[in-house]
Amino acid sequence: MCYTVYRMCEELENHESGRDVDPQLLLPTKSKTWQFPVFGGIFDILEVIFSLGKVHKDLEVSMPTRELAIGFIRCLLLPFISIHSVYSALDLKKQHKLSNALTTIAFTICHGAWIALFACGTINHGFIAFAWSAFFINACILTSVRMDFRSKNGIVGNAIGDFIASSFLYPQALLQMEMKLAQEDESLDSGGEVEPKKEHDHQA
Repeated sequence: MCYTVYRMCEELENHESGRDVDPQLLLPTKSKTWQFPVFGGIFDILEVIFSLGKVHKDLEVSMPTRELAIGFIRCLLLPFISIHSVYSALDLKKQHKLSNALTTIAFTICHGAWIALFACGTINHGFIAFAWSAFFINACILTSVRMDFRSKNGIVGNAIGDFIASSFLYPQALLQMEMKLAQEDESLDSGGEVEPKKEHDHQA
């Protein structure tokens, strides 16, 4: 929240008209945001339930589609498949094929390990500490991938948000990247031009 306030003040300071600025200018453009929000998709069910089906039209919230539900389950149970596809998309020239493969293998091992170790925690609580370690190693790997993905696609964000999304919301973080890649493929297939990707010197 403090970082957001800082960025808004920075935008106001850089704007010629000072405080008389359109609030929309303080928000990131669609090209700099995720097409799929991290709290969207499967979590929209809660929004629909708690609003008794009367969601405000401006929120663009509805029951998740079958595609989103399947995507969430796939990323939840088989995240290593998704992370491999993202690595492949980030390394089109295949310059880091070996390191990407090794990182994917490490991610796969840690993913299976934290599930197994949490299960073993019912036998001995000592296993739980190792389970959390494996879980957060996975989170760090995915955070690194997500930060690289954001940087190459000009998407605003920050390392803390990436870590939270990559740990407890990892299926949504993977689905975000997959949907972004699918959007680019559709744009190319339709003959449209994908917006040039912007590199950022800092993690927004």
